[in-house]
Order: sequence, then C-alpha cells, then structure tokens
Amino acid sequence: MQHAISSLWGVVAVALPATLLAWRISLGSHYQSGGISVILFGEILKICATVIILYSANQVYSELVWWPLICAVIFTLKSYILIFFTR
Repeated sequence: MQHAISSLWGVVAVALPATLLAWRISLGSHYQSGGISVILFGEILKICATVIILYSANQVYSELVWWPLICAVIFTLKSYILIFFTR
C-alpha cells in the first residue's frame, strides 16, 4: 500500500501542475495579451509547484517510498510524449 500511495504522489506532483498550466494557457488564448510571457511564467510556476508537492509529500506522508514516486514521475512525464504523438 505504501508503494501505491507513493506512486500516486508522483503522478499528482506532475499531472496537477501541468493540468493547471494547460488550463491557464487555454484561458490566455482567448485574449491577445500575454503570449510567450504567459507560457514562460506558467512553466516556472509549474516547476515550483512540482517541487512544492514533492516536498510536501515527504513532509505529510512519513512512509513515503522514493523509488515508486520517482518512477511514477518519470512515467507521467513520458506519457506526455505518447499523448503528443497520438494526437
């Protein structure tokens, strides 16, 4: 059970900030202002949010197992490539 919860933390650490960034970019596409600065600032916030979620996972869940967490992060990041090529 500890491995599954650790994997879930890894997926959430990558998927949640990426989803929020995609939502923010889609909102910004309706307006003329912003452009590349919105994307750049969003990417910086996405990286910071990922680090904060990983840090809080370590603080909140004391039985965190790092191997499943890191594997889930890598697999979630690789799934973006798979989604990109299937669209």
